[in-house]
Amino acid sequence: MNNSSHITDQEKVPFAVELRVADLEVSLGFYSKLDFKILRLDEGACFAALNFQGALLMLEQGEIVSPKGQGVDLRFYLKDGLREFYDRVKREGLLISREYEETAYGLAQFCVSDPDGYVLRFCMGL
Repeated sequence: MNNSSHITDQEKVPFAVELRVADLEVSLGFYSKLDFKILRLDEGACFAALNFQGALLMLEQGEIVSPKGQGVDLRFYLKDGLREFYDRVKREGLLISREYEETAYGLAQFCVSDPDGYVLRFCMGL
C-alpha cells in the first residue's frame, strides 16, 4: 500500500469509479472483507484507491446527498469461484441485497450493499 498523495501507476487506467463515502474508515473495513486491496491511502485528503481483480475503485470521504447510493450498481466480473466467494461474504455478515442466482441469460450473480447504499454486483459466466 502506498500511503501518500501521489497517484500510483496502477491508478492510471482509462476508466475508474470514484464514490463519495460518509466514513472512509468504515468503507475500507467493508471493502477489505470483499478482498479489495488498498493501492493508495491519503489520510489527509480522506481518499483511497482500491483494486479488485484489476478493477480500480476510488473512495473519497465527504458529504453524502440522500438518498444514498440510489441508482448505482457496480459490476465486478469474476473468472471463477463466485459461489465460494458468495458463501464467504455471507459468513462475514455483509448485507446481501440480492441472493445468489443463476440467470436465464448465462450469468451467476449476487449483490451486496456497502455502508453508503451502493450496490456491488458480483457475477460470473455459467
